[in-house]
Amino acid sequence: MALPRLSEQRHPYLPETPMKRIKILGIVLFSIFIALTAGDIVKNTINHHHDAPTVAYADPGPGYRMAEMEDLNVAETDFSHPACDSLYNRATGSKVAVRVQQIGTAIRISSAAYYTQLVINGLAALLALYGLYCLVRMYLSLCKGEVLTRLNATRLRKFVYFFTLFNVVLEVERVIALMQVRGQLLLDGLRLNEGLTRTDWTCLLMLIFLTEVFALAVKLKEEQELTI
Repeated sequence: MALPRLSEQRHPYLPETPMKRIKILGIVLFSIFIALTAGDIVKNTINHHHDAPTVAYADPGPGYRMAEMEDLNVAETDFSHPACDSLYNRATGSKVAVRVQQIGTAIRISSAAYYTQLVINGLAALLALYGLYCLVRMYLSLCKGEVLTRLNATRLRKFVYFFTLFNVVLEVERVIALMQVRGQLLLDGLRLNEGLTRTDWTCLLMLIFLTEVFALAVKLKEEQELTI
């Protein structure tokens, strides 16, 4: 009896086709993505909890409340101003300048605006969490070998578009808050140094593009199966 050639012998634990290798690689990358996303959520939650201020503010008046503003980027304009502080250097026996790049402060907003913002943020966060749930369901589907399916395309779209909506809501609220900061606070010796946006829209647009490519691949696969 002829023995099988070396090229025909396969390890029982190795994938049998290149497509299976691609699927396994995709599942591994998808697992890393989910782990990094979950890690960022936990990290941001912990940082927000530790950075929560404990300052008691004066009564803003009836119908108003104080809203915290964290991590505002600023730049110094007058280094002699008390806002641009200094520290004592024991080695040199003199004071050295302290560069102020971020500040945390508070502004006055109406209670109606505060609770409206709270409701909008809550709804957007729930949609983002539902999108993350759809992403996990898609991951489980990929583990079962179900890749190019219409259900997976729908799940991926929900995740991407709900996540994008959440970022849009945060950016709109940020712009409104910055307008109120400029109108209420006297930044003597400092100026706001905020960029146009804090969201990486390039990555989000690329994610939307790849999602639509995936959905198109699913559609082409279904059309090919119908023609066969």
